[in-house]
Amino acid sequence: MLASGAALIMAGCGRQRATGFPGLAIIAAAGEHSAVLVDLNTFRPAARLELRAAPSAVAADSDRGYILTPSNGTIHFVD
Repeated sequence: MLASGAALIMAGCGRQRATGFPGLAIIAAAGEHSAVLVDLNTFRPAARLELRAAPSAVAADSDRGYILTPSNGTIHFVD
């Protein structure tokens, strides 16, 4: 009885594996004139987007993301 109780306690103290989130994050790098899409399920880069100007803001809704580059007056849509 004591051994099985100790096993349950030790199982509860173990480190649980992290789970991802099914989606993407947009990370803008103004100094590099680019943005990176990160897969939140694997926490790895999914794509790199080369922009012709420095991004100043990133926004998103349920369907797509938006990257603003005001120095050249462009809104980039990310599907």
